[in-house]
Amino acid sequence: MANIPNTTQTPNIIFNGLMKEMSDTELRVVLIVTRATLGWVLDREKGMRKEEDWISHYQLKQKTGRESGAISKAIDRCIQKGWIEARDHGGELLDTKDKRRGKNIYYRLGPAILLRTSSESEDVYVTSSKSELHKPNFAKQSIQKVIPTKL
Repeated sequence: MANIPNTTQTPNIIFNGLMKEMSDTELRVVLIVTRATLGWVLDREKGMRKEEDWISHYQLKQKTGRESGAISKAIDRCIQKGWIEARDHGGELLDTKDKRRGKNIYYRLGPAILLRTSSESEDVYVTSSKSELHKPNFAKQSIQKVIPTKL
């Protein structure tokens, strides 16, 4: 299954580690930024996607279904954790609420997502229903997280 139409590529690190650190609203904000950037193909031949997108506070409220105060707190924490970045039209980093106030804000995924790989989160193995570790072979399988323990 090479290409599924009308879908957005999402970095695995969000699912394999970061999601459990995020509040519901923070996750929604990160997913909206992901959709607004990686969800748009600029050049099909080169596979280029948007790096950033202007997203208004009103749009974040509408798309997340959350109130203004919750959105503001989520944006602050997402920026502090490096999950997203906020910049002005000139590219200046808007890392505080005061710097963002009254400006058009361009959001992008942050280094904690773009510079990390899934291998830095917990290991995930493909296993059979008998819980035997083996390489994937496209047979009917389930995915289970295996956490090694010391005996």
